[in-house]
Amino acid sequence: MRGHFFVFDGMDGAGKSTALLGVAEALEQDGHAVRMTREPGGSPLAEEIRQCLLQDWEPAMPVDTELLLVFAARAAHLQQTVLPALARGEIVLCDRFVDSSHVYQGVLGGADPAWIDELGRRTISRSPDLSFLFDLPVELAIQRMSGRGRHNRFDRAGRSRLEQVRDAYRRRALSQPDSHRLIDASGGPQEVSAQLLGAIRERL
Repeated sequence: MRGHFFVFDGMDGAGKSTALLGVAEALEQDGHAVRMTREPGGSPLAEEIRQCLLQDWEPAMPVDTELLLVFAARAAHLQQTVLPALARGEIVLCDRFVDSSHVYQGVLGGADPAWIDELGRRTISRSPDLSFLFDLPVELAIQRMSGRGRHNRFDRAGRSRLEQVRDAYRRRALSQPDSHRLIDASGGPQEVSAQLLGAIRERL
């Protein structure tokens, strides 16, 4: 039995986590077994690496170190959580995946995109069925982040960096239409979930 693997990615404040919960509930009501997970993290080892990544280091963590830690966590997550769930025939819904590496460590951090691709080829043995990249105006993203009351070092980006993030995700979605979908995340939770469920049910 072969499971299905869907990724929810995009800029902070876009409502990925809320949408993931709503989609998981709807799919479970359809009778599917669903596994929700996240990156960095998603397995005990990967969660330990996540805590290292989210700390404020002085001096700052070099981007190459950050990238290697992200892929170390990703490799553990895939082997320990994602692949076993897929082997059981489950639907895996993952909050962030390799697109985040291309945007945060690549576009923002300056890591060589060819190196990111090479790390992906060597560590990612199963690509997502679809990656949904959430998009919304930066002003709305800032409003949502200011209201959620918790922040880590990846949340604390100025407006210009958020514009870079949005543009990078949009370019990735539009350049890979077979594997990526750009999701208008400016609407309410039900409206966003409807976009996602339509695409997922087509694949199922």
